[in-house]
Amino acid sequence: MKSSMFSNTKQLFRKMSVIELASRYALVKLSSFSGFVSKVRSLTNAAIANQRTSHQSAFGIFPSQSYISLMKSTIFKLYVAGERIEDCLETHDKISAFNMRMIIDHSTEEKTSSCAWEDNVKAKTKLLDRIPSLFHHRSSSSPSTGTTNGEQKESLLIPLFVPIKITSLFSPELLEILSATIIKVEEEDLPHHQSESYFKKKMTKEEKDTYEQGMMNLERVCLAAKKNGLSILLDAEQSHRQPAIDFISRILMARLCGGGGEKDETARLLSHRPPLIYNTYQMYLKGSYERLRLDIEKGKENNYPVGIKLVRGAYMVNESERALEKSCENPIMPSKQDTDEQYNEALSMILGSISENKCDVSVLIATHNRESIIKATELMKKNGLLPNDPRIHFAQIMGLCDN
Repeated sequence: MKSSMFSNTKQLFRKMSVIELASRYALVKLSSFSGFVSKVRSLTNAAIANQRTSHQSAFGIFPSQSYISLMKSTIFKLYVAGERIEDCLETHDKISAFNMRMIIDHSTEEKTSSCAWEDNVKAKTKLLDRIPSLFHHRSSSSPSTGTTNGEQKESLLIPLFVPIKITSLFSPELLEILSATIIKVEEEDLPHHQSESYFKKKMTKEEKDTYEQGMMNLERVCLAAKKNGLSILLDAEQSHRQPAIDFISRILMARLCGGGGEKDETARLLSHRPPLIYNTYQMYLKGSYERLRLDIEKGKENNYPVGIKLVRGAYMVNESERALEKSCENPIMPSKQDTDEQYNEALSMILGSISENKCDVSVLIATHNRESIIKATELMKKNGLLPNDPRIHFAQIMGLCDN
């Protein structure tokens, strides 16, 4: 298994030239030196600051534009397909040869004003509307990928996912308030009160208005994705915001994809629906396995497809610092081994659920961990799941673990 997946470098890197491979190796090697990374970070910050202001930086007269051009032609190209969606087409063509798809990640960060949220909604819906036509045309004119059916070939090549950061469309402050309320309700063991109407009653008029605006923003983006046959990946946030994001994701899944009544196992298998929304589960957080299990159950109870993006986590330093500052329990698992074990247990549960067809579940296994990828493929084989099962996807950041 390990040999066939990772050792055949000739096959894995057949689309790269010797120069491309050499330059990537040099960049990765340089990136292993902390002094180099620290210097590049300082220079990059100075270059960006110089572009934004007319003030002289700590580096004196700094050729910021030349430096940024150098970065774009080297390090930037290793990890980013482009600044505009049109720039991504060359990378799209390369990975299409491997029957791989792109995740179009148009980064929009946290915002706190309604005007900024509206701007982000417009930018995101515009992107979602452009993807099918742009990539469908590209796929139609691309060389064959080995499939005999033209329509199947095109559908294989068009991107599937677009991530969104909820705090770019929804009040971060309200997420924290709502999360605190949810945690309190859970501690009091009042699951029957965990409805949208219950929590809205606990909001002030201003909070309720902000909540409705945020939900409308999210619905507009999700409906644009649905119209264009794409799925939304909801990015994870810090643990003091995540309960609200989980709550909102369940509401959106039920509201936009629920209904249809009970189905037996055969009907469920034949009518598999790709989830419109994939919520992110960070397995380095304590209790993530149980949270995931309950969300799968809720999807089954309410008959909506559950989308799962499975990751380890990205806010370890922030979480630890906040726990220390607030004198509260650190939400991070005690060790890397504990995180790995919880991740693999989650994989086993998800793939088992898919195999048994007891609920409509799809998963995006987002990891650069070789052992987890091997574990997932072994579990798929054990559960009788095909490598091209449309409910199972693997994802890595470009430039990381490309093999």
